[in-house]
Amino acid sequence: LSDENAVMVSESKCTGCDVCVSICPSEAIKKKT
Repeated sequence: LSDENAVMVSESKCTGCDVCVSICPSEAIKKKT
């Protein structure tokens, strides 16, 4: 289960930090670009 979750979390990672979030705040998206 942890492996599958890790994959989903990776896809949900929108910030350039080590923090993975399912929801991408506009600030995080701006930082990504």
